[in-house]
Amino acid sequence: MTVLFDGQVDVAYAQVYLQGGADFASDLDLSFGGQRNGLCGAAHEGMLFLLTGSQDGTVPFRLELLSKEPAIDASWEEIVEAGFSPSAAVALCDWHGTAYPLAAIRPGTYRVRYCVSGMDRAHNPPEHGPAGDRYLLQLWPAAPGPDAIIKQTSEAADYAHRAIERIPIPPTPAERAAAAHHAQLMADEASREAMRRLDDRRWGGRPPSERQRAIRGNVLGIARLDRPLADAISETDADTQREIARWATRRAYDRAGLAERAWVAPALAAMDAGRPPPPPFDDITSAFERLHVESDIPGQAFATIVVGTSDDLIPAVEPTYAALPAFFAAAEADAAQAVFDALYAAVVTFGSRYVEFLTELRRAFPAVDISGE
Repeated sequence: MTVLFDGQVDVAYAQVYLQGGADFASDLDLSFGGQRNGLCGAAHEGMLFLLTGSQDGTVPFRLELLSKEPAIDASWEEIVEAGFSPSAAVALCDWHGTAYPLAAIRPGTYRVRYCVSGMDRAHNPPEHGPAGDRYLLQLWPAAPGPDAIIKQTSEAADYAHRAIERIPIPPTPAERAAAAHHAQLMADEASREAMRRLDDRRWGGRPPSERQRAIRGNVLGIARLDRPLADAISETDADTQREIARWATRRAYDRAGLAERAWVAPALAAMDAGRPPPPPFDDITSAFERLHVESDIPGQAFATIVVGTSDDLIPAVEPTYAALPAFFAAAEADAAQAVFDALYAAVVTFGSRYVEFLTELRRAFPAVDISGE
């Protein structure tokens, strides 16, 4: 026999633990579910949940490691047994987290005998002096087996044994792992479904085609406003997309009052002819700087009230500043990006009257009019 611990243990809420597993469970149901005895909870693999008579304070506690089953010492008032299968370093732990390492207890399977005396006295302790309860935990190598009540004399122990009868057998580690895995799968699927619904809503009610997803331009902005039109433009040929981009740029510049300005008209003519643009339209920063110094363009803030969701909102931007990027969008190397970026710039330029603009677009390009009008 080897005495591994013989001293005072600090208890709280009438609990002490022998920890030797991968995780810690201070849950009564997990520790006592399916057992007969209510003093030594061993249902959670690799851990013992030991109940004491004293609710708090320190109690004398002795822990012995033996090579074989010892004789029962009938002088103890309460005796229970259970199995213990540590898989990690073992320690005697109190409720506050203080641990007493027990390196001599190696991973394996053991039988434990928990002996208690003085439980009733500890439940109704004297006003002065110690409660008088004491504890012995014995371990020896043994095959796994069910827990057992060897001796019971006190009302406190009887109550503890009866109290755990209602607790169901806890799930095994494999069952807990399977349940956690299933819960994670369900959570992942719920997350994917939420993303699909959000995606559908953002795209006007149904998911986009792979071709639409691949477009770098603002196809989403147009799809939220007019999904059939976005679908038709996505599927049309590059020449038509390029032509629509130039047309949208012209309409945006007309709407904003930029088209006839002396420093803008040459750039639009170059766009139509496929020539490199003259300054300041050779660089978007230079073009915005030129626009900024125009003395007859008011520096105004615009606000638009829209009934609906945030997806229905057209950004409120001063028309000249909204229109200017359309020229550079139309010049993008990718025709699909060019058409959707130019269209969205034009939509923002038209603001609350964007429906009129899109209707005009359908009339100008019957190939993308699938509305039936």
